[in-house]
Amino acid sequence: MQFGEALSPSESHAIMSAAAEEAPVASAAAAGAGKRTPLLALDTAEAYPVPMASVTSGDSERIIGDWLRAGGRSNRRERTVLITKASGPGDQPWLRGGPPRLDGHHLSRALEGSLRRLRVEEIDLLLLHWPDRYVPMFGEVDFDPARSFFESGNGDENEDDEDDDDGFAEAERHFEDVLGAAFDAISAGKLRAVGLSNETPTGLLAATSASRRRRRRERRKGGGGGGGGGCSRQQPKKLLFPGVAAVSNAYSLLARNFDSNGMAEACEATRVPLLGYGPLAAGLLSGKYETGDEQGGVRGGPPLARLNRYREEYAEEGRRYARAPRVREAVRDYVAIARRHGLKGGGAELALRFALYSRPSRSAGGGGSAGRAAVFGATSVENVRAAFAAAAAGPLSREIVEECDAVHARNPNPAP
Repeated sequence: MQFGEALSPSESHAIMSAAAEEAPVASAAAAGAGKRTPLLALDTAEAYPVPMASVTSGDSERIIGDWLRAGGRSNRRERTVLITKASGPGDQPWLRGGPPRLDGHHLSRALEGSLRRLRVEEIDLLLLHWPDRYVPMFGEVDFDPARSFFESGNGDENEDDEDDDDGFAEAERHFEDVLGAAFDAISAGKLRAVGLSNETPTGLLAATSASRRRRRRERRKGGGGGGGGGCSRQQPKKLLFPGVAAVSNAYSLLARNFDSNGMAEACEATRVPLLGYGPLAAGLLSGKYETGDEQGGVRGGPPLARLNRYREEYAEEGRRYARAPRVREAVRDYVAIARRHGLKGGGAELALRFALYSRPSRSAGGGGSAGRAAVFGATSVENVRAAFAAAAAGPLSREIVEECDAVHARNPNPAP
């Protein structure tokens, strides 16, 4: 998120190189078959870096593209899963003129721009950065029906529609249009899979329903064939209309809404894995902001840390990541758990291991990281090494998880 803003191109390249070195070795089965699996996943967006601005928009993708090309014979692209995001409506007129909707047309335009900036022929996973309808997100929790702009009866009826006059049907039509554009890109070899971000159960189920409905129509027509919506490096002989390959929502010790707002159930039912972003809650769970003098308006923690460096420029600091009393109390409690149990990486290690392993997915085979992944941001090589060390340490003990659950029970989701 900060490649090209807080981090220079050279600093960004060093971080990615460290991540490539620290990434796990390919599985023995893959090595025995003479194949290499993608070892490193890089998550970015057309709008990055943050804070978002017209003068820097797209710079994170450009920096990643330069790093991939600089690998030379090491062929970094073949060992990297590229994830980027297409922006929806918002106060960003410099992005495709400020699109009023994230429809199929704008998804295609966003993809072409990302391909150009990343300097690649194909992107592994393209996420819809946020829904193009109103949903509570980025610190908001409660849905306000007065802000909904679903409209009834937009047409495009077909024989599969039993009720075409409600908001869910409208969402289905929208997702069929978007997934159709993704299908065209997959067919052209420009994209492998599509997913969602900052979504709700309604959005995930509407997208899944739209995909399945389209597949049924294709089967009746004799079109479509094997394949699916995942990021497999082996393209199927006959492409199936894409489904949702993944959903990227916030997930951390300070924001476990995913487990209780219906999203966990929806993902399990549809077999869609979670890419949980913000496992350290913008660094809060490391405990670094709990140090230093806050008298006279001086914020705790390093002055160049993200929430200090940008302060009022970054809107989330004033909502999701504001250092309100409940947030600070929870952070102190979680850091104390890490210290009490001797975790070398402190609160950051606790947070990452919880995000990765605390809620294993049954449909993904029971392995925590198989059904959930943690998308973390690094601002130094040391951050990268610490994160991989935490992941390698494996699941937390039952005792530690129970202590974390006890903190959550008395102080739930202070930074949603």
